[in-house]
Amino acid sequence: MTYNLQFEDVFTSVFETVVKSFKDKSRDIVNSILMSLIVSMKNKNDALRTSLEEMFEDETIIKNMNLDEYYDHMLSLQDNLERLVGIAKQHRNKSEMFNEFYKSVKDLYETVVYVTIEVGFMEAKSNHEVFLENAS
Repeated sequence: MTYNLQFEDVFTSVFETVVKSFKDKSRDIVNSILMSLIVSMKNKNDALRTSLEEMFEDETIIKNMNLDEYYDHMLSLQDNLERLVGIAKQHRNKSEMFNEFYKSVKDLYETVVYVTIEVGFMEAKSNHEVFLENAS
């Protein structure tokens, strides 16, 4: 079970290349690349939501995680996605495919923020339970 989602700056680079290529006559190729990126974003979103559900079901997962590393990774992911959302927003009116890409990146960004907050709540609850156990 993996809780870290690998997100490279390659998505930003690929998207910027796609935007430049859109001006050419290679719209079919551009749409194909955009569709692959959209599917990738949706898969990452699903994986992140699934991992959160697993954490809700099994509270020991939070206790066994290196949360500092997890938060660092999620904040880096959030920063990368925020930058990509900004770029995608600028180009979302170029075509329906660009708009779909924008929506998929925005959805993933919102999920990353939500999951990070929920993990923080679960960590606080776990720490409180440990405190209560030690206090008694």
